[in-house]
Amino acid sequence: MFNFHKLIILMLLAAVVGFYGCGKKAPPVAPQEKPIPAVDDLQGHREGHRAVLAWHLPAEWGQQAVEHGGFRVYRHRRSLHAEACPACPLVFEPVGTIPFAGTTPLKFVETIEPGYRYIYKVVGLGPTAVESGSSNLVEIVY
Repeated sequence: MFNFHKLIILMLLAAVVGFYGCGKKAPPVAPQEKPIPAVDDLQGHREGHRAVLAWHLPAEWGQQAVEHGGFRVYRHRRSLHAEACPACPLVFEPVGTIPFAGTTPLKFVETIEPGYRYIYKVVGLGPTAVESGSSNLVEIVY
């Protein structure tokens, strides 16, 4: 009988330790890059049939700017004739990647079509293509 009680106690103890364990239970996470500062001065305008965007390198990038992969430009396009939908999400698609070449402001130019509202944003790219947060949004109507 004595051994039976010890066995029950050990099983209960093992169940409690197994249930609570130690540490946080989650899938393993690979080491991540330091977050990349977002662009905060994106500007844009229309020149004829072209959208012209310009922005400066975020000051926080400092001397390590060359290590970053550059910038990715995203665009949302919606017809001016479509019904207004304030609750609809903006769906962005990548339209270009601009490598950082050491000079600012950086520029992106693309041909646009009349009858559309274009909304652009820019994100910084880290050395392993990790993206920064989004820049401010710029709207161009044609």
